Amino acid sequence: MTPIAIALYAGIAFLFGIAAGFQGVYERYRSTPALACTSMYGIAYLLTRGGAPAVIYYFAADTHWEKASPLLAAVGCGIGVEAFARSKFYIGQKESDGGEKVPLMVGGFDFLRWYQSYFLERIDPAIGRRRKRQVRGVLKGVKSFPEMRNQVATNLGALTNTIYTSTIEGRMRDIVEKYAAEPTPVDSTVDRRYCETLGYLIYHHGGGIDALRTLVDSESDGVGFWSRLFGRKTTSNGSEPPQKQ
Repeated sequence: MTPIAIALYAGIAFLFGIAAGFQGVYERYRSTPALACTSMYGIAYLLTRGGAPAVIYYFAADTHWEKASPLLAAVGCGIGVEAFARSKFYIGQKESDGGEKVPLMVGGFDFLRWYQSYFLERIDPAIGRRRKRQVRGVLKGVKSFPEMRNQVATNLGALTNTIYTSTIEGRMRDIVEKYAAEPTPVDSTVDRRYCETLGYLIYHHGGGIDALRTLVDSESDGVGFWSRLFGRKTTSNGSEPPQKQ
């Protein structure tokens, strides 16, 4: 078999491992799977999960069973590695804390659980840093917390999910009450902290960074997306501003 053919079939085995790895990431980070998978630890985790069956297929190339059906061999490597990684074997009994005899099971699942936890626990701080950069980027144009509060209240009707809107309204009310209790005039650093607190609230309970842009931006959201994509600025009614002469 040619090296290109080996690489292609190894790629099939690689995809099986990637899919299994993505399942673990998605179960842990359902709200932000894309951020989790594109973080440094997320990429490393997916590549190593996909690499295991691909490497096994590479070393199994040109064997009798691989030559009989390369496609089935690639699929078998992908499924076989995952089957072993999720398996446990009975090796005996041990006493529990209560003195009872319980089965002692060990296997690939123990390693998979440790390995998955090692990477997935380190993904969360990376997601936090990216969220912080995203939220602060959206809030750059916000001058004060009262301005942001009014803008959010005005645009809240743009969200159609009533669970999101009711949650934001209730929790924003608590933030506004705390802000009102601050000594006046409110220090700029304190004011900024309240802006970011409201920003994170919308991010987590309103549908992510797009919801935050929708509620904070004064531009039309649909036109704003295309204007960001093509680099054109638009006014709130969707028209292009007049060009300077």
